[in-house]
Amino acid sequence: MVGLTPGDHTVKVVKTGGQYLQLDAIEVTTPRTNNSHPAIAYTTSQWTTSGNRAAGDVQDDVKYATANGAALDYTFTGTGIDLIGPAEGTTSVSIYIDNVLVSSVNCTDAGYIQQVALASVTNLPPGQHVLKVVKTGGQYLQIDALQVRAPRINNEGGGLVYSSYQWSTSGNRNAGDFQNDVTYTTATGAYVQFTFTGTGADVIGPVQDVTTADIFIDGALVATIDRNDPEYTAQVALASVRGLAPGTHVLKVVKTGGTYLQIDAVQVRLG
Repeated sequence: MVGLTPGDHTVKVVKTGGQYLQLDAIEVTTPRTNNSHPAIAYTTSQWTTSGNRAAGDVQDDVKYATANGAALDYTFTGTGIDLIGPAEGTTSVSIYIDNVLVSSVNCTDAGYIQQVALASVTNLPPGQHVLKVVKTGGQYLQIDALQVRAPRINNEGGGLVYSSYQWSTSGNRNAGDFQNDVTYTTATGAYVQFTFTGTGADVIGPVQDVTTADIFIDGALVATIDRNDPEYTAQVALASVRGLAPGTHVLKVVKTGGTYLQIDAVQVRLG
């Protein structure tokens, strides 16, 4: 599903037939940056816009080039990015991240297929990166949109700052945790702090027994965690913060009571 307005939505999947319905995961995507966005820098006259195509493109237009060497640059904050465009004919491109060649893509498609991920870059370290796309062959390179991948930072990932000796890490639990570990504390007043760039964040952790905590953004109390769960459930959004102004923010989680506060990950929201 694409083209939803930014915000909270509810997805419902109903099995209507067949033998099995097998669910592995649900991937939430961030808003797409259309090809016409001023943050995308194209190489001058080598690109042309084609609009009102009624072909199923994002915002009903694409930017295209026929000249080899035509390029675009885009600076983004995240852990990956998808190059979205229609697949049609033969296209060859080189993908650079931070001036390093990371992928060379060759696409050959007999018919027009809209909103295809022509190239995907994943597993980048969280932070700011520069994408560069260069046409190297084929008839057309058509750019529809760019989609940044929002980072999920593991409890042991870079950027999470814990209050000294009050925390311990438990790994190889095989309990369904993200990257198979959590960082936990029993001490009231223990905290974890994380600086991120985005419009929101989710504090991810398992629920079990009684847990209470305060959530601060940029020094202001914005939410509380108050859980009492009899059974262990992994990767729960213990708290979610939305609607922040785009930019850099500081998240702080402070344990206020209960038995354990267990941190599995922080999911950054970009839109």
